Amino acid sequence: MLYWDDLILRFKRLKYQLNRLKTQKWGDKYSQIELNKNKYITFKRFCDECEEYFGWRYRDEVTDETIQEIFDNLC
Repeated sequence: MLYWDDLILRFKRLKYQLNRLKTQKWGDKYSQIELNKNKYITFKRFCDECEEYFGWRYRDEVTDETIQEIFDNLC
């Protein structure tokens, strides 16, 4: 699946942060990106970019795709 360049850029920044902080404690946080988006600015930026992507791609349709799935697909 192809995503926006901006979305991929946000993912790369998030992935860089994850790789830098490789611990079990942080690994759990990356499995709950949507829940932690208000705690971490990198998570929030990624979530905002995903929401914008959903709005553009699906417009008035309901989607089953989640932010966590996008993150997992890009990993």
